Amino acid sequence: MAKLVKKLLTVVPSPDTDVVAYRIYAIVGAPADYNSPFVEIAAPDLDIVVPDDAPGLFQQDAVYQMGVSAVDDYGHESDISPFVFAYDPIAPTAPGGVTVTTVS
Repeated sequence: MAKLVKKLLTVVPSPDTDVVAYRIYAIVGAPADYNSPFVEIAAPDLDIVVPDDAPGLFQQDAVYQMGVSAVDDYGHESDISPFVFAYDPIAPTAPGGVTVTTVS
């Protein structure tokens, strides 16, 4: 498997004390909304490492319309705070091999 560069996204926390999770939304070509694919991280964790913590969320070289929301202990979800994130999860094709030639 190829080695991909990792990016750390750090959520600025909600000031509310009843937040139990954060949802990170990502989509290409439209603003992120509640129907967009997402990953959820449990509070108080505020970090997500891309691509490790978001399997399947980033599948193409693109500029992603992102968003983050807070979820409280009742399951209520805050407004989505939007942001933009460019990521390329595709490694280059491996070289075809090496040719060894005798040099005089």
